[in-house]
Amino acid sequence: MIYNDLLSSETLSLRQYLNLENGIYTIPFSQRQYEWSRKEVTRLFNDLIAVSQDPDNNHILNFFTFSKNEDRDTLEIFDGQQRTITSMLIIANVLQRIAIDDPSAADQYRDRYVEQIDRMSTSQQQKKRKLLFDSTADCDFFYKITGLSFNSNDNASVLNDKKLIGNQKKLADNYVIISELFDEYLEITKEVSLKEIINSILDHTYLIRLIAESEEIAQSMFETLNNTGRNLEKYYVLKNDFVRVLGENNVRDTWNDIDSNVQEKNRKNFLIAFTTLVYGKYQKNQLVYDTKTSGENVLEHLYYNIDNSKTGDMTALMDNIKLASASFMCICDPSQYANASVNDKNEYSQLINRLSMFNIKQHRPLILAMMMKNIEIGKINFLLRKILSLVVRNIYFREDKGNTVEKPFSQMAFEFYNEQKSFDEICSQIDKLKIKDSSLVSAILDKKIPTSQNRKIAFILSEVYKRKLKGTEVTIKDNSNDLEHILPQNPAHGSQWLKDFPDEEMRNELTFKLGNLTLWDNGTNRSAKNKEFVEKCNYFNNSLLEENKKIACHKHWTEELILKRTKQLAKEICQVF
Repeated sequence: MIYNDLLSSETLSLRQYLNLENGIYTIPFSQRQYEWSRKEVTRLFNDLIAVSQDPDNNHILNFFTFSKNEDRDTLEIFDGQQRTITSMLIIANVLQRIAIDDPSAADQYRDRYVEQIDRMSTSQQQKKRKLLFDSTADCDFFYKITGLSFNSNDNASVLNDKKLIGNQKKLADNYVIISELFDEYLEITKEVSLKEIINSILDHTYLIRLIAESEEIAQSMFETLNNTGRNLEKYYVLKNDFVRVLGENNVRDTWNDIDSNVQEKNRKNFLIAFTTLVYGKYQKNQLVYDTKTSGENVLEHLYYNIDNSKTGDMTALMDNIKLASASFMCICDPSQYANASVNDKNEYSQLINRLSMFNIKQHRPLILAMMMKNIEIGKINFLLRKILSLVVRNIYFREDKGNTVEKPFSQMAFEFYNEQKSFDEICSQIDKLKIKDSSLVSAILDKKIPTSQNRKIAFILSEVYKRKLKGTEVTIKDNSNDLEHILPQNPAHGSQWLKDFPDEEMRNELTFKLGNLTLWDNGTNRSAKNKEFVEKCNYFNNSLLEENKKIACHKHWTEELILKRTKQLAKEICQVF
């Protein structure tokens, strides 16, 4: 077979590319979802708008890769999906604006470049659509929001529906972004012709359409172009590998389950977490951990001990990934954890959310390993408490680098999953990583706690206060609004605070010491925050917390009391964490 039989290419204007008379485009199952962010959408919008401002300006959209379909009028799009969808959203937005004053012209262009409707059909309206999504629901949603009567103001409930996920969520988000960009452009650019804008975009935007004779050739070109240009997300390379080896029909249902478990923002982290567990090298007949899995080498590691061309190996891998994705969903969304008592589930949710508050993620492979080995939730909670204690001590108070503290988690996950270490050994290893009480106390005494950390320190104080309650039913909130600086951050001009703490540098230092912080249990924070100490004591006396009543026992709030209380709280934090 000669080269010309494998591949053809042609340069097209956007008008030619989108013209329904020139065929229909379908998005095959193997392709990634529509997931462009505001950054990419804004860039394309600005590029297309620029051609309407200068008649001599042209914009090149680069290569678009397709494969031929059994249906002669249909091409499968392998590269260019994101640009095609976004271009159509932009054009649809212009047509919706034109339709307000000239519905006939808007109808004409929509029939030609977006969706052609046979309104003379006696049975039902026959529709010919330029772009077909793999999912019928996604397809219908796309043509709903690109309809001429649709707009972001009257249809806000459709665009903001919290049930939207996947393609539909991104379509809605980017429709709103494009509408906002057009509003801003039209506000700045007076007396602009919408018809001139759309004609300039269609006539002065070009692309190179590559059409392969087979899906295999198109996929190979897609990966080659992406490997020499932008990086193709490994999640979709893996999906394509499954489709190539197992066939679309054998992959579709399982992959859809994986997709529903692993939301867009978690895909990369999920693959890294999963690969961390299963990746290893055989060395002297023993499976050992080699190097940390990263986004770049995730597939190299994933395929190290399997043949990614064999049906059996790939089927087993896909099934294992599906199992792991269900567990990973419970790590990212604790409410999805099933088969657990209410108390255990609530504690699990709180612990996961606390670690998230401290921006900790590298523990996820370890928790995933526990779940995949069917460790009960009570033991997982026990482990999470140890991890949280490590984070509070080493990362929050001593301010060690998170990546350094968390680095051992990957190897722990691998060793536990591959049964090289027991649960007790993992717990013991985490305990050994924690700094000693003496180091923790020193770190607390030295730490200045900025307002940006109010939520974190409020949580830590709430845990200390709860320990003293011994079952008393008092609600202690651990949000930043209920954190109180006893010596206020901004004392009023002429206040007693300025007389008691005249040195501004020293006052600022003491304000953000741990010993100067407390929590409210009765929501009176805002009314008390800048009052004199004598007045604040009235609030502290009425508090249900013994800690606040102790503060109210003092006639004056001094540097000595702040430092003494800091040291006392430091000792209590050692006991709690």
